[in-house]
This record gives sequence, C-alpha cells and structure tokens, in this order.
Amino acid sequence: MARKQPVGESYFFRDRGQMELLRRVLLPGLFDENRSQRSLRFWSAGCAQGQEPYSLAILIDQLLPDHRHWALRIHGTDANPVFIDEARRGIYSPWALRGTDPEIWERYFRAVPRSGNWQLVPEIRAMVEFAVADLLEAPPPEGPFDLILCRNVFIYFEPADVARGLARLAGALRPGGFLLTGHGELHGLDLHGLRVETYPGSVVYRRAPVAPPKKVRPPAKPPTVSPPRPPAKAPPPRRVPPPPPAATPLDEALALYGKGRFRLAARKALEGTRDAAMRYQAECLAAHAFMRAGDYDAARQHAEVAARIRPLEAEPYFLLGVLADEAGDSATARGWLEKAVYLAPDHLPALLVLAGVVGATGDRARERRLLGAAKRLLDATEDDTVIDVYDGATAAQLRQSLGDRLERPGGP
Repeated sequence: MARKQPVGESYFFRDRGQMELLRRVLLPGLFDENRSQRSLRFWSAGCAQGQEPYSLAILIDQLLPDHRHWALRIHGTDANPVFIDEARRGIYSPWALRGTDPEIWERYFRAVPRSGNWQLVPEIRAMVEFAVADLLEAPPPEGPFDLILCRNVFIYFEPADVARGLARLAGALRPGGFLLTGHGELHGLDLHGLRVETYPGSVVYRRAPVAPPKKVRPPAKPPTVSPPRPPAKAPPPRRVPPPPPAATPLDEALALYGKGRFRLAARKALEGTRDAAMRYQAECLAAHAFMRAGDYDAARQHAEVAARIRPLEAEPYFLLGVLADEAGDSATARGWLEKAVYLAPDHLPALLVLAGVVGATGDRARERRLLGAAKRLLDATEDDTVIDVYDGATAAQLRQSLGDRLERPGGP
C-alpha cells in the first residue's frame, strides 16, 4: 500500500478551535444526551504518542467530575508500535506541551527527575486504552462510537485509501455520532452518509440517526398516452465553436485542488510563479494547497511571499492567521486575522475563523459581532456556494448553523 510515513509529531490540545468546540459544544452535548445510561465510547484513530486521546481525557475530567461513575471508554490506536509504547508510558518533552494552559500542566503532569520531561498523572493515563492497529487493515476497537477523532491522519494517505478509511470510520459511529478530522482532509470526498455540521473554527461530520421506514404509497394511475406528434423539422447545422484556450498552470492547479490532490496542486501552482502577472495568485494557491496537505511550514512560507507581493490584500494574512491558530498561537492568529478583516471586512472565512479565535479567549461580545457580520454576508450569498475553509460546507449550511447559534439564549 503506497502511503507516506507519518512524522508522529503532535502536541497536547492541538488546534485550539477544535479543542474549544469539544469543550464548549460537543462534549457537553454528549454528556446531556447520555446522562441516563451513563455510557460513552471515544476513539482516537492515528493517535501517535497519545497526545490527542489524553487531551480528550483531560477535557472529560474537567467537564464531568463524576465520570468515574460512567462507563467511559477512550481508545487510542496507531499503526506504529513505538508510538503506542510511548503513549502508554505517558512521558513527554516540554515541546509536546507547548501552548498548554499552565493550570492544566500543573494539575495533570509531574516532572520526571533528571530528564527535563513530564509524565501524565496515573488517573488520566488509566482513562485511555491503547492498541497497535492500522486504520485500513485492523478491525476498529469495540464500538459503536459517540465521537471519533482522526485528525491530520489522512494527509499521509493516497486518495483511494482516504476513501476506504473514511468508510470504516463512518461505519464505526453510532447513529448521531461525531467524526472530527483535520481541516480540509475530506474535501471533495464521498462522506458515506455523514452530514456536515459547521461551527466557527471547524467542521464536524455526523452520522444521521436511523431514518423511520417510509410509508408505502398506493400505485399511481397509469399515465394517459397522448397521440404521437408529427416529427419536428431538423435543426439547422450548428456553428462549431473555436477550441478553448490552453489551460494555464493555475487552471490545472485549481482542478487538482478541487480533486483533493493538494500537493500536486501546490507544485502546479508554483509553475505559475514564472509569470509575474500570476505570481500573487500562484503563491496564495500554493499556500492554501500546502495547508490542506498538512505542510504548514511550506504554507506559511508562500503566504509570507504573497503578503510581500501585495501587502494590502487580505488573503495572505488570513492564511497566516489560520496557520498560527493551528500552531496554538492564538495571540498571533488574532493579530493576522484582525488585519485581514480590516483590509477586507467582507472576507467571510476570516470573519468565521476570527470569531472562533476570540471566542476561545472568552471575548463573547466580539465573537458575537463577528458572527453577526458573517451571517449578514451569508444572507447575501447563494445557497449552494461552497465556503472552502469549511471543508465543502455550503453557504446555506453555514447560515443555518450561525443562525441557530446567534438565536440560542446566552450564546455564543
């Protein structure tokens, strides 16, 4: 099977926007829905050295003080046995804890003498069960699952394997269960019946509840047969249009991007940098494509080049803000995104991502103003317009989601 080797570099509470979505929306909702049976199952697929499932366990410990009286199971799987051994030990360098809240660090980690490393407390380690398992080959852990995390895993797979992996994850969810992936990993794919739910800062995929059986309708009356019409006159011969102009590298890059072939799209876009007139668009498209492929360093490099070419355009600053947010640097992310919104107040993705960033800091008034501005833009947008940063979600889906959040008492 052709697959790129995962680098295994991760850290606790990676992607603040998604972690805040778990903390504020998804986990509280799951707790409320399951309070009567007190049973929940979680799966972190491609968990590397355990940072992701342990982050989830810490969130649960904070949000559900009586979780020891629940039947909670958190599974972490990875194809690399070395990673799984490290996950079970639960010992991490300070680099794996970068950006972690100091209160969480103090409460849940203990210094390992003479090493400079930190070990997770036994109570949290005991909440997660680890196993060596390949997502495409091994059967999933015992489910079905209320929530599956599979973030920044599919970027290492070939497109056909992404489709196979997604089918397995979708089949492992219970009706109503959630799947959370890395940004853009499922762009343009068949979602196998999962529906898209949109929030500021992230997209969530949800398996729909089992539909009730359809009512059987009585057979329709046979249609009335009309007498045949006389044959129409043959239309005049059509003029053959001239052949279309040859595709540019940017045209080819956009086509590859639309098919989810992000690395190829980035390389093809960079061919467009040879033309000075297209260089800004080529650098921006390359930055988008590298970001979708998970190569954040390359994405940042090309976004910075685009910003130098056109310092008064919003798009490069938007990209830099998203990349800073992904790295857990919310202050830098907010600075870049505020600049993007200042330069282009109608930059819808920038408004949405900035709302998620400021909401995570507790600035609810600013978050609400940004969401209101985004909602007004969405009201003027065609329903089927795809908002790219939200993994193929349409304007209609985002409009509904934001409308519900703005009308909810006390929220966002």
